[in-house]
Amino acid sequence: MTHGSTAEIVSQSELNSERRNSPWPVVLASSCTIVTFASAFVAIRAGLRAYSPSQLAALRFVVSSLLFGALAIFRPVRVPAARDWPRMILTGLIGFAIYALLINTGEVQVPAGIASFVINTSPVLTAVLASMALGERIGITGWIGLAISLSGTAVLAFGTGTGFAFEPAVLFLLAAALAQAIYFTMQKPLIGLYGATSTISWAVWSAAIFLLPILPSALRNAQRAPLSATLSVIYLAVVPTVIGYATWAFAVSRATVGRLTSLLYFVPPTATLIGWVWLGERPKLIGIGGGCLAIAGVALVNLRSPFRTAAVRERAARAGEGRNR
Repeated sequence: MTHGSTAEIVSQSELNSERRNSPWPVVLASSCTIVTFASAFVAIRAGLRAYSPSQLAALRFVVSSLLFGALAIFRPVRVPAARDWPRMILTGLIGFAIYALLINTGEVQVPAGIASFVINTSPVLTAVLASMALGERIGITGWIGLAISLSGTAVLAFGTGTGFAFEPAVLFLLAAALAQAIYFTMQKPLIGLYGATSTISWAVWSAAIFLLPILPSALRNAQRAPLSATLSVIYLAVVPTVIGYATWAFAVSRATVGRLTSLLYFVPPTATLIGWVWLGERPKLIGIGGGCLAIAGVALVNLRSPFRTAAVRERAARAGEGRNR
């Protein structure tokens, strides 16, 4: 081997390393996730005009499971080891099926923009879970951010209706946020083992099987439902579920869970704008105030330094594993 060819190999290796370490793939994937997740809140409200919460969830994930099945023909998924099957099934059950049932039920009464503010308290909940399960420590600033975010959620719960009264449907959304936080935390180790596509595919298939008993009633309802509502369901299955969660899984595979989920505070204003344009849901002043307070808490969590040290520890651990191989 000549000196020139050796230099070319070294140069190519450095180029590949730069590509792997470049933040732009994560930025682009996160941006796609933000837009698709935001539009999902509005599409759910549109679909609920003709479908029940459970019917909407069943149609959404049965259709998306077929799409992931078609994708598997061209890009085969990895089969989990026996020890990972319970975790894999639980990610689909909690992160997709239960989450969808909860958020659909909440959005029967709560507008899309307000719902997105409540759901996107999940980053602070994820930070707490990640600190316990993944070693991503949370400091005093993180706890303050959690308190502020939940205070904003309380304002949303009392300021959603026509008057200043408690709206029980917000509790379903808060439970959905917790389900999403559990999903994000459980998903990361699986993505490291099996990759984003395989992990998302098995999770969606698990959710579809769980929701399958509801499918017959949903199909009967589809025969008389307005076309706009059915198209909203198809949109949910394709864009937020397939594209949005795939780009999210890709981003999670390259960044710490707690730090990355904090980027989701861009979803609520986007969802509010889309809901205003699509459904004419004009936000109320108290809702905007409570939502801003909730997201301010999430932003405070994002700015705290322990996540940066967690990222350093994670990279060091990976480097150590590489040397031990």
